[in-house]
Amino acid sequence: MAALVADLREAFKRPGASGKAVVFSQLRDALVCAAEALTWEGLGPALVDGAASRGAPNAAGSREAVRPEDAAARAVARFREDPECRVLLLHAGSAAAGLTLTHADLVILLEPFLSPGDEAQAANRVHRIGQQDEVQIEYLLAHDTVDDILWPLIQKKMAMLGELIENKANVSMAADGDDAGDA
Repeated sequence: MAALVADLREAFKRPGASGKAVVFSQLRDALVCAAEALTWEGLGPALVDGAASRGAPNAAGSREAVRPEDAAARAVARFREDPECRVLLLHAGSAAAGLTLTHADLVILLEPFLSPGDEAQAANRVHRIGQQDEVQIEYLLAHDTVDDILWPLIQKKMAMLGELIENKANVSMAADGDDAGDA
């Protein structure tokens, strides 16, 4: 988590940066650890992990469960509206679906995503219509771990996917050109 804190502090110093970041993980425990580390460092994150949480004590002193959707809406609203809330921690699964987070200009992935589609979905929460700033995407990799094996495989998979998309676009454009000549 030290690398995450250091990266965020450095990013927030960059000229022209929005000062807001969205951090994604596929692991809820990693998000909880990140929330604790960032809170300790005074970076005041909001957390959306898709799990039910315990709300504030009611009049009787007991805590009632808060639905994940309600907790997520509050966390996202806090991130958007509170200038002191600079980091939004999101579970890469359902917790991030449908969100527009153009207040941020930095996306950090806490671990390699096995699916390029999931990774694109995460990054697209910030890089959406209405985004005024260039979006930077960073990956945190732990050396001497399985990340050393996964990362090259993921990069290869992404390159192959990029080539496939580019080839399909070229074939499509060529087919469109052929149709235009027949008209």
